[in-house]
Amino acid sequence: MLIINQRRVLSLGNHLPTNLIGKKLQVALLNPDRVQAKLKDIGFSSPWVEGEAILPSPKYGPVSRFNAEGGFNKLKHLPKEKLYRSQERTYNQWHGKDTIEVTEVVYIEYERYQREEIPAPSIELVISKKANEIVVTTDAVVYDEKQPRPLMHVINLFLELFGDCVVLDEAGNLIELPKLVKVNWEMFPEGEYPWDKVKPFIEKSFERTPPKARAAIINRMESINEKKPSFFAIGRGGFSGYVVFGFPERNMYVMECRRTNNATYIFDKDWEVLSQLTKAEILEENLHKQRVIHSPTWLKQINSLFDK
Repeated sequence: MLIINQRRVLSLGNHLPTNLIGKKLQVALLNPDRVQAKLKDIGFSSPWVEGEAILPSPKYGPVSRFNAEGGFNKLKHLPKEKLYRSQERTYNQWHGKDTIEVTEVVYIEYERYQREEIPAPSIELVISKKANEIVVTTDAVVYDEKQPRPLMHVINLFLELFGDCVVLDEAGNLIELPKLVKVNWEMFPEGEYPWDKVKPFIEKSFERTPPKARAAIINRMESINEKKPSFFAIGRGGFSGYVVFGFPERNMYVMECRRTNNATYIFDKDWEVLSQLTKAEILEENLHKQRVIHSPTWLKQINSLFDK
């Protein structure tokens, strides 16, 4: 059994024998009892449920952040692009002889280098069993000598989260994964939710966002909630900062994200199906029906969806 116990792996050749090249390997954590508090913080149920799968939050470090959110390369050889940064602004406005305080969302224009997005690997941790012992593992990854980064990323994810891991070879110790029970979303029962009940959950989900940007995001959420969704879902772990408002009678599901300069995604697929997909599958495989960029015309475009 191959055990890796260090802060970070920079080369697989120093840790894996050459006879494993081309084979599917799994990375796993044995004896998870020793990190119960960490697994609970990541989002797993207590006691554990076999088959639970969750995307770790980006808060644990650079590997977790890239795993959940992806990255980008700056394209400095191309012209800069124009974007908008939304934030809340409060000022005094004359009203007759008096002044009143006015608060509104403004969009600040700026330029930046164009970016080539690097999709998030979205590796999920899974509670599984090996020889009747509970372990934490992932899907199998091929050890490709020419493209070692996918397997190296999984190993480094485990090292960042737990400090050690084992690599199980296909010949003798592959783990048979049970049917996954995703816990990336906290679903709220169907029924109308007044904004004063929804807002506390929204604010908690976006507590890591800078105050001014958070105010603009919450303003967008309130606008969507005014359309009286039948249900809403809050993202957990690596999906933290994602909120879905469901309008099944319209066959429409609106997903909002905390990431600056992102967009609102509109889906027309069954939410039960979407909630079982990975983040990469949802955002990178064009499963959405429409994408509404956060811009000065955002509210007008959202309203038009409900005028049809």
